[in-house]
Amino acid sequence: MDLIKPVAGLIPTWAASIAVQVAPLQNIDLSVRDTLLPRVGRKPNGDEGTFITPHGFKYPRVILGGDKFLDYWGKQQNPELATVEGVHAVMRAAYQRGVRGFDVSMNQHVIDAYTRLRTEHADAISIGNPNWLCGVKLGDTDIYLLRDRILKTLKERCFTENHWAAIRSLPADRRQRWFEARSQQSALTPEEIADIYLDEDVFRAKLTLLEKSADYLAMGSDYSEWLFLLGRGDIVRRMFAVAGEYNMIPLSLSHWGSVTLPEFSSYPVDGHWVYINQSESLLDQDTVVRMIRESPLPVTAFWALGGGVLAGRMEAAFRYLKESGVASVVVGIERLSQVSQTMPLAVEIFK
Repeated sequence: MDLIKPVAGLIPTWAASIAVQVAPLQNIDLSVRDTLLPRVGRKPNGDEGTFITPHGFKYPRVILGGDKFLDYWGKQQNPELATVEGVHAVMRAAYQRGVRGFDVSMNQHVIDAYTRLRTEHADAISIGNPNWLCGVKLGDTDIYLLRDRILKTLKERCFTENHWAAIRSLPADRRQRWFEARSQQSALTPEEIADIYLDEDVFRAKLTLLEKSADYLAMGSDYSEWLFLLGRGDIVRRMFAVAGEYNMIPLSLSHWGSVTLPEFSSYPVDGHWVYINQSESLLDQDTVVRMIRESPLPVTAFWALGGGVLAGRMEAAFRYLKESGVASVVVGIERLSQVSQTMPLAVEIFK
């Protein structure tokens, strides 16, 4: 077993006082890839413009995003995307326009819609995303619900001046979404940070739900960003170790790419999902682009159109990502009519 160690410029030195033992990542069993071969396929078979092959396995160049099928973000959901029939219609339209990847997230109606699509088109590939109330807890509370306390802790103990310079350069709505507390709460104590744990029953329930439909599994998100900076990367490692027991190929997922990509570079994954678009990436855009270009594994860009902000200049937005070294892109839509407006262009640029 290894002891967690602070990383210069990333993990705060005070985290060294939290003596947590972590399993070496090379012990994670990835033999699951062999069982996936009949489902995912090893060779493009003439579809090189549709698929790439990290570690020899087919992976889609264009992926239909799943966020707009959900109601996690407190926004009014389009009623046509709240049903199996509505989501299936969007997926089918995207497939007809060359899309082969589908984010099934964790909602049952999205999984059911994709399952129906897969019976119609055997070459469709799905990506599961379990990063929502997935069992990383302090006491009985998932740390996702402790956002303000965590952000205050990061502000007081973890962020460097370079971090803050990058944060201050972001548009106000992005600063508020990612880095500003919405209430007055105390920072976490070192003792509380040491007491954060993974409730494996909760996490395994998420994986079990996804295993029947997802080929790939994108993991990380807010949990990894917070945990790496808090010095609790052992929990992220344990999550990937547990996920390795399930019939899905692992990918990393980063919102704060300049923080988490250096950590994930040593993880046994087949690729990285990174929050990046022409207008922004977190925390520092130039650093994230450099890391993408240097990555030996394919990088998938999500939030590629900035949540719709770049919809009026889609071609430039997609070409920027392609020129930045991005190999694959996630494109979300809010209504069926948008499929024909977005997907053919993404498929053409990323082929």
